[in-house]
Amino acid sequence: MERGFLRENHGWETLGSHYRRQEEPASALDAYRRALEANPDNARHWGSAGSIHYSMGRFEESIPFFQRAIQINPNLARAYLHLGMACLNSDRAEEGRTILQAFLELSPDDPQAPAIRRFLESPDE
Repeated sequence: MERGFLRENHGWETLGSHYRRQEEPASALDAYRRALEANPDNARHWGSAGSIHYSMGRFEESIPFFQRAIQINPNLARAYLHLGMACLNSDRAEEGRTILQAFLELSPDDPQAPAIRRFLESPDE
């Protein structure tokens, strides 16, 4: 039964989330890779894999994952937030600021929005 469960992308997603909570990023990435193999058009899986790379300090590596998530679902506001932050941490400040502005347009009431607005209103460093 476990084998059939894991073949489905939902099973791999669940396993990836479990490993992420257990702070096992390599295993989480493997599970999300398998989820993406099962369903390559799932924006949430792309975003989750990007978030794991980001949390590991692999900012540049996370960028294509967030970009793909947005390509699949242009209304996925959190992907814009994470992509913008990844760009900022990859010395791509102008691009990051533009993407964070898109995040605010999509999700003006997000709990992160006030901090992002303050950041965008601050002078460029």
